[in-house]
Amino acid sequence: MRSDDTPTVFSREEANQIREMIKTSKDPPRCPRCDEKLEIGPAALHKVRGEEYTIRALTCPVCRRLLSTKQIP
Repeated sequence: MRSDDTPTVFSREEANQIREMIKTSKDPPRCPRCDEKLEIGPAALHKVRGEEYTIRALTCPVCRRLLSTKQIP
């Protein structure tokens, strides 16, 4: 894999916009930079201090930005 194939994370403001879309919209979340539909990766189970969380990665195929979140139903 080349280094330019590695996604960059969304800014904190962009991540908050995406999380708000997830909470309030029935439509798939869209990239706040280019309005492209975000790709949702497979669920991964993580344990932190005895609690389990399901984490998913959301990636913009155009901007190559990434957000990992546990707030996807």
